[in-house]
Amino acid sequence: MGIDVEVDIWVHDGCIYLGHDSPQYKVDERFVLANGLWCHAKNICALVKLSDMAVKHFFWHQTDDVAYTSSGYLWTYPGKKLTDRSIAVMPELNNTYDPVEAKCYGICSDYVLDFSQVGK
Repeated sequence: MGIDVEVDIWVHDGCIYLGHDSPQYKVDERFVLANGLWCHAKNICALVKLSDMAVKHFFWHQTDDVAYTSSGYLWTYPGKKLTDRSIAVMPELNNTYDPVEAKCYGICSDYVLDFSQVGK
């Protein structure tokens, strides 16, 4: 469908894992190098590993308004100001703006097909 995916990446004992709240599913390095992934480093070891591997899109954030990604985009928390370089995170949580109208670069949402006009 041409849609990228955000994945949560952990590194524990030198191994790469997927998982939102903890390292759950072990994957190999080829997985995180696949096209179409935006890798959210969930621990500092993951941030270092993703950087060393030259992953195209990766970032670290906790409660920041915005995080600068490795590819120069702005991973933008719900309700915060959007730009043409912003990835609007979960805009469905905040009805004070329309990410399509804001002309942001992209959207990270569980309901991404509801925003199918972004980038057009």
